[in-house]
Amino acid sequence: MRNSLTFLIAVLLTASVLLPQQAGAQSPQKMSYQAVIRDNSDI
Repeated sequence: MRNSLTFLIAVLLTASVLLPQQAGAQSPQKMSYQAVIRDNSDI
């Protein structure tokens, strides 16, 4: 029981270290966005 718990913790720690680095290595998809804010007096 203790061996399987130690193995599970080791796998989770390894995944938490490696997966974010691989996700950050990809080029980001940028989105351009422009908004216009008006109140009721501007038509």
